[in-house]
Amino acid sequence: MFSRDDEAIVALCTPRGHGAIALIRISGAGNAIAIVDSCAELSSGKKLESVPTHTIHHGFIVDSGKNIDEVLFLLTKAPKTFTGQDTVEITSHNNPFIIDKIIERLLQCGARVAGRGEFTKRAFLNGKVDLSQAEAVHELICAKSEAAVGSALAQLRGGLSHEMAELEKQILRLVTFAEASFEFGEEEISDVGHDEELRSTFKELSEHVHKIQETFSCQRCVRDGVRVAIVGSVNAGKSTILNSLVGRERAIVSPEAGTTRDTVEATIIQDGVFVTLVDTAGLRDGAGEIEAEGIRRSFEEAEAADIVLVIADSSRACSAQEISVYSDLVDRHSHKAIFVLSKFDIKNTEFKIPGFENSLEISATSGDGIEKLKAELCEKVRVCLDGSQETPFLLNERHRNIVERIAKKLGTLGTFFGEDIRYEIIAHCCRELLEEVACITGKNVGDRVIDQVFSTFCVGK
Repeated sequence: MFSRDDEAIVALCTPRGHGAIALIRISGAGNAIAIVDSCAELSSGKKLESVPTHTIHHGFIVDSGKNIDEVLFLLTKAPKTFTGQDTVEITSHNNPFIIDKIIERLLQCGARVAGRGEFTKRAFLNGKVDLSQAEAVHELICAKSEAAVGSALAQLRGGLSHEMAELEKQILRLVTFAEASFEFGEEEISDVGHDEELRSTFKELSEHVHKIQETFSCQRCVRDGVRVAIVGSVNAGKSTILNSLVGRERAIVSPEAGTTRDTVEATIIQDGVFVTLVDTAGLRDGAGEIEAEGIRRSFEEAEAADIVLVIADSSRACSAQEISVYSDLVDRHSHKAIFVLSKFDIKNTEFKIPGFENSLEISATSGDGIEKLKAELCEKVRVCLDGSQETPFLLNERHRNIVERIAKKLGTLGTFFGEDIRYEIIAHCCRELLEEVACITGKNVGDRVIDQVFSTFCVGK
């Protein structure tokens, strides 16, 4: 009998129905190879259990003396495998009927279907990777940019693990000085300079955590791509500009006001990064209930976006209400906004909005200014990704929450560094910090957290 984490598990590891070859993986602590041997015939006449590890063998999967498919068996024996357990990878023809029949045969011989991320989970449980490296496998598979691929690979090699190890060293140094101070009188502490070392180490630790926090926004753009909200009054030309940037008719263009009542999304790849353009409902007075909901979502998109294209129709004078809305957009989002004056070929001399003095001038009819807008958008995307090469890891929401808890506890810890340093309390707080750091690498997490992490994986990984 085997425990659930030792049982032989099987799953398809490649997309179903795409490409010529499918890969089916089976892994387990004791009987995985024997299960494959019970339904395999090698061309050499040998059994997989008797051949050397890390070898490839030609043969067939059979059922009641009939061949299901001609396959290759990739044999790797524990402990030098991805999961740390005996593993056989079967490459077959990528036909769903063949795949289902092979998996069904392996199940008949004693395997069970793998759960989500169960192969990577076993790699974690068997010490092949820590939890942050295991999460990097998922990040790598789901990466939406070249930068995300690079950061995920670096994290898989231990980028985030190394960062956490450095944090751990700083905290342990703080603990060492705090606990050593128990053994000295006040004059002795002053002589050996423990207080100065404590304060210096605490400052370094705080700055380190703050630096990690600052990179999260950039890392989110690397991982998920850059989101660009296009906002402005009705008939300002937002949909036309979206179509020009995308290079096709993605949004409806009409002279009728309020055509766009919900967000319309389109994705382009800009310098290896997914950029999602979001056309939003036009902002105006007197909107109906449905249109008003669309306008509310427009403001939400502007808040959530990494970049905001604020479009104003320069062919007419704006109402007082429009000027108020645009002024609010300028105040809230100038740090991440590109201001655009549309219909500039027929500009109204009475047009004036504070904050639009240095706007890009666009004529969608003639195409003038579109290339300048694309160049400005490229620059904004680059700014969003600045620093991505300096952080060889991708913090996900779980990591971010832990880092925020660490930062909050450091804030509390700083209150004990007054004239009379509270050594015992500092030592206690540092032990709590060590537990938080261990949550990222998986040294200090329960089954519930582990199951939650791997539930986001697809089956077969």
